[in-house]
Amino acid sequence: MAGQLHIAYSHQISGVAIIAGGPYLCSQGNTTLALYSCMMTALGLPNLKMILNSIQQFEKMREIDSTDNLINDKVLLLSGTHDTVVNSDVVQMNQILYENLGLPPHMITSQLEIPFGHAFPTLTFGNSCSTPKAPPYISACNYDAAQVILETFYGTLNSPQKSVSQNFYTISQNNLSAYKPSEISMADDAILYIPKSCQNGNICRLHVALHGCEQTIDDIDDLFFTKAGYNEWAESNNIIILYPQVRKSLPLSNPHGCWDWFGYSSKKFATKDAPQMQVIMENIEALSEENFRARSQYYK
Repeated sequence: MAGQLHIAYSHQISGVAIIAGGPYLCSQGNTTLALYSCMMTALGLPNLKMILNSIQQFEKMREIDSTDNLINDKVLLLSGTHDTVVNSDVVQMNQILYENLGLPPHMITSQLEIPFGHAFPTLTFGNSCSTPKAPPYISACNYDAAQVILETFYGTLNSPQKSVSQNFYTISQNNLSAYKPSEISMADDAILYIPKSCQNGNICRLHVALHGCEQTIDDIDDLFFTKAGYNEWAESNNIIILYPQVRKSLPLSNPHGCWDWFGYSSKKFATKDAPQMQVIMENIEALSEENFRARSQYYK
């Protein structure tokens, strides 16, 4: 989903970190391919030629932003050697895709040999680092993925500070008149972490952190947005963290609370017409500098 947002909305999103995820449109909207090409590779690796042709067509039809916007963006790819859910060769396909879209190789960082499972790696919180897959899909690996991700985009950071519980807010995901959150497998609200400095008027950057499958609030409560490690770095570095939220939906064939990277909410799931991505982008716009103070009542 992070890769989808980056390519579809490259005019506004300036980089992407992909943890244990396949390339843009790898599922082709097909659940079988999602399982056996985008995750494991029983049906082979994702069809790069098809992906590139689709991107070219989407761009021509203005269904995604111009890929020229990608040229100066940084891309980070992470995959664990104990991951039994997503093959690292699938993750590596992101690098091949971005290079074909014109990104210089030095703008792409691949760390595909880290000894962790299908999880978000942290310094000290979570399962044993060698756990292949288990809730909450966060593992204590003496590896601060949040730091690595944020420093990839923002450079050297100030030392982290303790997060502040009063700095958590919610922001409505019920903003588009065409959709109700329940109709597109999203929760009513997203979570925000707004450092005190940002509340006091400092100009702050915005980072969007997407949870993984089975990391919804219903699955693991607040563990992703309180324990992944982002907030401590955000507090000391003038970074607002937006945590959009999915909700499980059996009617929409989303029993595991995944973001829509395989077409359950719309045939347009990978374009700017995708309902989930539209909601996320509207919340990004609500947090832009010109809107932040004017819409202070938007945050609860």
